[in-house]
Amino acid sequence: MPRSWTYACCFGGLLFLMSVGNVLAQASRPGETLLPNTTQGFFAISNVDTLTEHWNETQLGHLMADPVMEPFTKDIRRQFEERWSNVHERLGLTLEDMRGVPGGDVAIGLIAPAPGKAALAIVIDVTGKLPQANEMLQKVTKANWSGAPNGAS
Repeated sequence: MPRSWTYACCFGGLLFLMSVGNVLAQASRPGETLLPNTTQGFFAISNVDTLTEHWNETQLGHLMADPVMEPFTKDIRRQFEERWSNVHERLGLTLEDMRGVPGGDVAIGLIAPAPGKAALAIVIDVTGKLPQANEMLQKVTKANWSGAPNGAS
């Protein structure tokens, strides 16, 4: 086989590998790249399980896990859940409902679908967590199709 033919095959193989890598990268794009151009700001976590694991290893994580800090920790959670209440009222979705759903990254973005309007977009990679994701979606669907806030009858 001529040397130029070998180089051509190697170059073709390299181009093929690069295109396959690009397709795979597109298939598992981080959530923030899926948010529209009208996104005003976003918060992204590349892996919720890793974040939790690393948080628990920090000094602040150890401090928050100390039983003496339990009243303070509960109050922080309460305040965070109060801030989340607007989403809960609209979707019927609590933070606890989302626990265990992410299989990868999570992105939450504030978008402007029209001038003077604001909306919240949540993008969750559910790789390996499809049953939990379906359960969460069923709860949201039930809450939004029942005609009553939070799915109440």
